Amino acid sequence: MANLKYSVRTNNRRKEESMKKTILTKDLNVEEEQWNIVMDFGLRILHHNVQSLSNKKNEITMMLTVDGRYINILCLMEHWLKEDQLNVINIDQFKLVSKYCRISSTLGGSCIYVNNTIQCKEVPWFGNLGSDKVFELSVVELLEHHIILACIYRSPNSDFYEFLNKLEVLIVKASS
Repeated sequence: MANLKYSVRTNNRRKEESMKKTILTKDLNVEEEQWNIVMDFGLRILHHNVQSLSNKKNEITMMLTVDGRYINILCLMEHWLKEDQLNVINIDQFKLVSKYCRISSTLGGSCIYVNNTIQCKEVPWFGNLGSDKVFELSVVELLEHHIILACIYRSPNSDFYEFLNKLEVLIVKASS
């Protein structure tokens, strides 16, 4: 069984904290001690809403060179690229492992780049959960850590309850 690392973002901080506690305690049945074990793997994850990866690639490369030498994983949202465009974006010392590119509209998207030294694989059976604007999902399994990592983008104008339903399915599948 793999552990699930996630973050929930809303415009209301109190609601966000409540949702995190609910997901952790009710859906995953994770005790605080177990959660601390997940956090002790020494992985450093940069989660960034880039709003156009092609325009920010040089900034990301510079940041990784100066400040990010210990970053292991890049979770990027709103890359705004089609699949063929994203496939040619190279970030030194990282490999593109999972991606979601919009099919029916522009903008949006999510992707996960993992440092070349980390053994991982894309988790393809979550792909059918992806949905433009509602649940733009990239998922990888970090093999040596037995962790499933998901990067999800939800457009602010999408159906929040549909998002929560898909998130619940993801959590149940990942924890089984």
